[in-house]
Amino acid sequence: MFNQPDLNSILALPSDVKILSAEDCPAQNRITLDVEFKPEEQVCPRCGSRHCFIRETREPQTIRHLPSASRSVFIRFTPRRFIDDFRGNAGVYNPKKKWWDAPVFQTCVVDGASGRIIDILHDRSAATVQGYFLSFPESQRKNVKFYSCDMSGIYATAARRIFPEAVLCTDRFHVVQWLNKAVDAVRRRLQNEFRNDPAKYAKLKDSRLMLLTKECNQRTYWEAYGYEKKLARLQTLLAEFPDLCEVFDAMQEYHFICTADMEPIRRLRLAERINKYLSSDVEEVRIAAKTVRNWKENILNSFTYNITNGPVEALNSQIKRLKKISCGVHDFDNFRKRILLCFGSTSFVRNQYTIFGEKRAHKISIKKEDLNHD
Repeated sequence: MFNQPDLNSILALPSDVKILSAEDCPAQNRITLDVEFKPEEQVCPRCGSRHCFIRETREPQTIRHLPSASRSVFIRFTPRRFIDDFRGNAGVYNPKKKWWDAPVFQTCVVDGASGRIIDILHDRSAATVQGYFLSFPESQRKNVKFYSCDMSGIYATAARRIFPEAVLCTDRFHVVQWLNKAVDAVRRRLQNEFRNDPAKYAKLKDSRLMLLTKECNQRTYWEAYGYEKKLARLQTLLAEFPDLCEVFDAMQEYHFICTADMEPIRRLRLAERINKYLSSDVEEVRIAAKTVRNWKENILNSFTYNITNGPVEALNSQIKRLKKISCGVHDFDNFRKRILLCFGSTSFVRNQYTIFGEKRAHKISIKKEDLNHD
């Protein structure tokens, strides 16, 4: 029998990792370990309280570890922290202007384990982001294992300085979003070029959603509109406009790379596509290829460790809805408090619309009782 330190040494795990259970699968020649990192007491950088954060259980993520005794080893645990920005209109009141000085974007920091918002930062400048995270003790910052963000140099620079032990991940969603923008930019450019040519302009018009659809989803999404008819239109469009065809192929090839199971194959395919499109004659394709090349390792990390920015993107969408319901909030402190009450660890209900839904359901039940009584 091995004790905990011996097991960690044999499996090449850090000493602060605790193995909770092991799942042996001889048929697949693999072992899956459920691990837990040493819990650290968190301190709120604003108020100094040690009770501001509530860790909640969530579906763990599985990553491939170093093999042991010719057997594949997988580790299950929860991720750490996500970060992203959103467009806000809240700021600080300026008495000289008699109005609020509001930045264009504000930053949302999300706990990857619970999916709840940790804090809202006033803007997304490097000084603000680094100042916020540097307020945490270094011992806590070293425990951050993964740092997931979009393709913003501000967040990546802050991560390398503040979280030296963390693995930087760029979610595949942002790469797809960048490629979609490239496809749409080429389509708009061609529409402007052929504005005086009614025949070609008509072919390009209302083709945006058709061009952005993944090939594997075309039959499902187009079945109600006539799959064969839309497919024929797409093929005609790509045959007539070579620039559009090239950027469309680049987007679809990235979707194909995402489906690869083995990391070496995915890495090789991505490198080949980058080299191919760096010499493209289409400017939008070259720019997209350079961007993917600059973030290549971070993109591959998101596949290797199965890290996604989904929770923070979903929360950003809900924050935008909250801002819309409020018709905008000019005072940043009030806006931050309202976001934390609705989506943070101190929320009174799981969903900010639950209380309204309960009132509406109560009214409907009263009306039904009156009808039944009559």
